[in-house]
This record gives sequence, structure tokens and C-alpha cells, in this order.
Amino acid sequence: MSLDNFKKQTITWDMINQAFEQPIQIMEGDVNARTLLLKITDNGFVLDLTGYSVKLTYQYMYKSQSGFIMLTPNDISKGEFTLIIPTEMTVSGLIKSNLILLNEDKEQVIVSKNLTFISDNSTVTSLTQEVNNKIDDFTKLLLENMPQVMRSELNDLHAQTDSNKSNIELKANLADMTSLQSAMTDLKNEVESFGISHENLVTIKSLLDAIASNASESEVVELINSVKVLTSNISLMSNGDYSPKANQTDLESLQHTVNDHSATISAKANQTDLKNLQATVDKQGVAISTKAEQSELSITNKNVTTAQETAKQAESEAKNAMAKATEAQANSLPLNGNAVSASKLETARKLGVNLQASAFQNFDGTADATNIGVSGVLPIANGGTSTSDGVINTIAYSNSADGTDGFTTVYPNLNLLDGTKDFSGNWVNAGSWVTDGTYKGLTVKKRTAQWVGIYKTFKAPQSGVYTFSAYVKSSGNNANVFRLIFINEKNALLPNKMLGNNFDWLRDSFTVTLNTGDVVYAKYEISGASALWTAGHKWEEGSTATPWMPSASEVTINDYPKYVGFSNIIKPNKKSSDYKWLPMGLVSIDSATGSLKPAFIGIDCAQAHPVGSVVTNNSNLSSGYSTGTWENIGSAVIGSTTIYYWQRTA
Repeated sequence: MSLDNFKKQTITWDMINQAFEQPIQIMEGDVNARTLLLKITDNGFVLDLTGYSVKLTYQYMYKSQSGFIMLTPNDISKGEFTLIIPTEMTVSGLIKSNLILLNEDKEQVIVSKNLTFISDNSTVTSLTQEVNNKIDDFTKLLLENMPQVMRSELNDLHAQTDSNKSNIELKANLADMTSLQSAMTDLKNEVESFGISHENLVTIKSLLDAIASNASESEVVELINSVKVLTSNISLMSNGDYSPKANQTDLESLQHTVNDHSATISAKANQTDLKNLQATVDKQGVAISTKAEQSELSITNKNVTTAQETAKQAESEAKNAMAKATEAQANSLPLNGNAVSASKLETARKLGVNLQASAFQNFDGTADATNIGVSGVLPIANGGTSTSDGVINTIAYSNSADGTDGFTTVYPNLNLLDGTKDFSGNWVNAGSWVTDGTYKGLTVKKRTAQWVGIYKTFKAPQSGVYTFSAYVKSSGNNANVFRLIFINEKNALLPNKMLGNNFDWLRDSFTVTLNTGDVVYAKYEISGASALWTAGHKWEEGSTATPWMPSASEVTINDYPKYVGFSNIIKPNKKSSDYKWLPMGLVSIDSATGSLKPAFIGIDCAQAHPVGSVVTNNSNLSSGYSTGTWENIGSAVIGSTTIYYWQRTA
């Protein structure tokens, strides 16, 4: 395998796979040359990662070295990034690292994946040490002949050479020797141009002789690169602040040269030249004076014309101003005792606001305005009801008589997915999750390994807005739970969401616009360690997430809310205790007044209400049913309405 092939490698990060197939092997001494092309896919599909970045964090096992690298985008529209292995990661040992996909705008972690590196020792012989010693000797020569070069720069140069020595293969063939000879010639030229004598290259030449005596078929590409790096460093040191400085003697010599040239130039100018120059100046002065007089006359004429036009314009504006002043005087308030000021009406007027009207009224001060309408909503904090119509009655639903079980202020829609109560049917990746009890009567699925989220696809029956919701829970500080969304097998980067770590049950939801026939699914992924639970997945139409319900083919009467609550309390964020609760179907809301009223079921519902049933109506004489025996067991006043409770005893 050639050295180039060894240094260039492509790795694919697929979000569906759990881990990379094998560790990445690097060699001690790669020195910022090893290049890895990273391709990020999802289940084999290309991802457009525009606006995202990738960071690699690493930690040596059994050593203290650690750090991070930002990958360079290669073709970000195809999810491709370039990783160049830094020198710091070429120390021999086992390296644990983590690739992290970041949202650059929010600096938010989107997903991460573990990656292992193995850094091996290079194979060297005794000649490698000889090479290093020779270059050390050359470094000493540089130090002796370049007093302006800082010692820190030489140390950096020596470190660069050390980092390359481990990769040198010590036996070279004839072609390699030719390349090395060329590199050494470049080095010689660079050194001589910097002021180093030819004799100071003896050490380098002896190094070349040593390599030639051991020549065979192996490559010495790294040695040639080392010499080129050395040449480049010398070139850098020969510029800027590192070049030899001019001393005082040089400056004095330059000053003498300038003075000598000045004296020579002065001697060449004689009196005749001065006279000729004076004559030329006098002649041109006369011509300039003549032209100036003509030019000044022309300018004066133009100025006179402009002044006349300005005077005419000023006269016109003065006439207009006088006319406007006369008009303003005619329209001004009279100055007698019966007049009013500009800030007060002569006769006081009444203004009346009608809270039941919304139309605006014009007011010019000539008459009262008593039917001014209003618009908007007055907040509760300011004494209002926070409603546009003033109605403060609100309704809630529950599965218990006290409103605590399944309390909700929105009536639940049916689920557009089947099998969401117990994960029955065709759920993708179901085999990688285990059943772990129930939550709110729903089967709970659990996973402790990374990725492979459980989901069921949904196909939009028509274009419109749809909402997904599900129960999610996580434990541990390193779970890194994500919600991912796919539309037509392409990851929709928004509204993807990182839910975080170690949180109790919550109802997560999002809204998305779909076209007819779109296939969409959402899944929850654990990208770190610990555990993830989920239950009660639901798709429904509209932009509001309502409580979980089964699908139309699965629902029964017992799945619907069993009690309805009514409240006329003025307060935000009402709780179940703020409502009066009655069995569902026995009360209703008057659409005209917003008040609670009894619901008349009919006169013969014995089968629907067997012995022991409790109903209500607005009569204190009987239950309203002709079948069975009914006993009045009490009443309650809700709003301005009295509700009577009846129980069937036979």
C-alpha cells in the first residue's frame, strides 16, 4: 500500500448504525498530514447539513492528553466534512473520541457518535537517530550564524523535525535519492541566500552520504518532506524581523553617499540656467494674467444674472406669504370675551363608551358622542374577562367526578394511527425495545442502547396541518435524547428537537404541514447512555395537541371523557377544582347565554340507565323517565341554574 493511500481514507457516519465498524489506525509522526473524509448519512440517505458543523473531541486512554478539532466542510450540502489528524493525536496509544453534529446558530448539540483511534509506533533503525543527530548539528550552525533568529523559532523547527523522524524509512532507491538531492540543493540555495557559507553545509552533505551508502528499494518520502520543511522555515526566518539589521556604520555610509550626490546636483545648476528659468516664468505670468482677467469678467456676468433671478423668486415668495397670513387671520379665533381658546370647546360635550358596541364614532366637538364602540380584550389583571364577548364561562373534561383524572380543557380528537395503546401492529424497530409497564393505561416501551428509535409511519390523507404528540421519559445525565422527524424518508431538520437528559414523563408535540400522500414519522433516539421510555404516540389533524385517544376503528364509549366541568370564575390557568363537575351527557351549555342547562335525555331510557344510575334534570317532581322508580337525592346550584340529582332505585 502506498503512503498516499494510507493517509487518505473515507469514513461514513450513518445515524441508524450503532457504531463504526472498526477503529481508525494512525501512525506516530503523521503531523497534520493524515486526511479523513467524513460522510454523514441517515439510513443510507444523503443529508443536507447547511448551517451545521461537526466537532471531534478526543481523550487518550490511560493518558492525560485530550482536546477537540472543528472539521472543515468539504461538501456540506451532501453532509461531507474533512478531518486532518493533528500532531497532538499522533502520540502512541488508544484514543476515545466523539463526533458531534452542532447547530451553528443555536450552538446546540444535534447528535453525537463514538469513534476510536489507535496510534501506533513507527518502525525505525539506528540510522534514524543518526539523521536526527545530523540535523541537530545543522541547527547549532544556524544558531551560531544567525544571531537575530529567536531560540524559540529554532526549537519549533527542531520539534517539526522530531515529529517527522518516526516515519522515515531508511533505505532509498535511486529515484528517491534524486528527489532527496534536489531537496538538499533547494536547502543549500536558501541557506546561502541567508548568509550561511558553503562550508556550513558539510554536516548536511555527510548526512546525504550516509543515506546513499544504505540505498535500496524503500521510500524516503518523509525525509525529503522534512528537508523541505526545514528549507521553508529558513525562508521564513530570512524575512521580516529575523533578517540581519543595519548597523550604525551602514547608516553613516548611506548618509555620505546621499550628501555627495546632492553636491553634484547643485554644481550642475549655473547662473545661465537660472536666468533662462526667470524669463520663462515672466512670459507665462503675463499669459496667465490675461486669461485670469477674461475669466473673472465672465464669472462676474454670471453672478449678476443669478442675483437678478434670486430677487424675482424672493419677491414671489413674499407675495405668497402675505396671502397666507391674510387667510390665517380670517380663520383665527375672535378676540372678544365670548370666544374660546384653541385648547377648549365653547360648549362642553359628553363622551360615552358602549362596551357592547365595536363601531368607531366621529367627534368634531359640535355634539355629544355617546355610543363609542370598543375593540380588543381587557385582561383579567385590569378588571376584564380576557374574552372578546365578555363571557367568562369555560368548559373542561375529565374521567372522574372531581375532575382530577384526565383533566383537559380541549376535547380529544381521535388518533390517526392504529395500535398506539399497546404498540400493536407494524412498528419499526419494535424488536429493539422492551415492554416496561404502563403509563396512564398505555403500554410503555424502553431502550437503553443508542439509536434505533421505535416508530410507525403515517400517510397524510389530504393536504393540511397535522400534529404529533407522545409521552417521553429519560434517566441519566448522558442520555442525550433527541426527537427526529422524517418526511418521505428525508430527515426534516426542523422541527427536530433535543429533549435533554434525566427528565420525568412529559407530553412532547409538534405541528407540521403535509401534502396529500406524504409519508411521515417521528421517533425518539438516545444518543448517549442510560435509558429512554415512550408511550401513547398520536397523529391528529389541526394545530392543537389533544389528549391521547385510540383510532376510529378502536375507540369505545369508555375512551371518551365521562364528566364535563363548568366554571364562571374569572381567573387564568384554571384548575380542576375551579369547575363544577357533572356526568357527560346530562348537562349542556346554552349557546345564546353561555350558561349551564340540563340536557333532556328523553322519556324512556331504562336500558341506558339501569338501577343505581344517577341523572339530572330541571324538575323537582320526577326524574323525567317513565320507566323505573326514581328518587330525588339532592340538588346543586351552578351559576343561576338549579340542577336536581335523581337515582333509579327499581
